[in-house]
Amino acid sequence: MMSLKKMIRKPNQVLPQIIRRTSEVINLTPPSSMSKSESPEISKLHTSGPVPEGLDEWVQYKKVHCKRFLLKTISPDNFVVIGESIYKVNNILMHEGQIRLVCSKVTKVGTLFSYPVSSEFVGLITVDTEVENGFEVKRLDDVKSKCVVLPYQNLWVAIPMLPHWDAL
Repeated sequence: MMSLKKMIRKPNQVLPQIIRRTSEVINLTPPSSMSKSESPEISKLHTSGPVPEGLDEWVQYKKVHCKRFLLKTISPDNFVVIGESIYKVNNILMHEGQIRLVCSKVTKVGTLFSYPVSSEFVGLITVDTEVENGFEVKRLDDVKSKCVVLPYQNLWVAIPMLPHWDAL
């Protein structure tokens, strides 16, 4: 949220300013330099799960620090964008150098605003924080961006913390 505030220079036309500042960042930082670290740092060993069937030999962790973001299994650092969906990270697993995220899919509810453009265009959507049943195992490399889920009025809003290179 603070980074969004820093993008605003004048009190009028806030959304176009944010879009321009975001495009400036994209032009200055090409996607090739946004690649994730070859060796993320994993810490906080635990045994409290959840671990899907067939992955019992994988070691469990609560925290992984990559080159561009930090993921944890606790709020507010446990939401990510993978593909076109938002997931809540419930566990971090590692085995033979491979890192997997045990995630629950979050249900998208709708857009936050529709004028002058849809809030989905800038990556802001309203979500239901109650996750869908079941867990999915995802690769750490598949994470498009980290996001934070914050309360707004009586809604929850998902805000991506890194640009969606495919969407912009």
